[in-house]
Amino acid sequence: RESSPLGWVEDGRALPAMEWVLTHGTTDRTVPSTSSQRMASALERRGASVTLTLLPGKGHGDLIVPWM
Repeated sequence: RESSPLGWVEDGRALPAMEWVLTHGTTDRTVPSTSSQRMASALERRGASVTLTLLPGKGHGDLIVPWM
């Protein structure tokens, strides 16, 4: 829980006073996309502005910019 960003939101350590942009692949087997969905919901409950984009067919690491 200490290292979980969702835990930070739920216990008030992550400030919702900024716009959050979350992007997650739907076939991620390392971190399920439901984690980002739960994070977005928790932030919205605290009044944050959240944009969540789910990318169909993308997995963990597929979102890395190739030149980085």
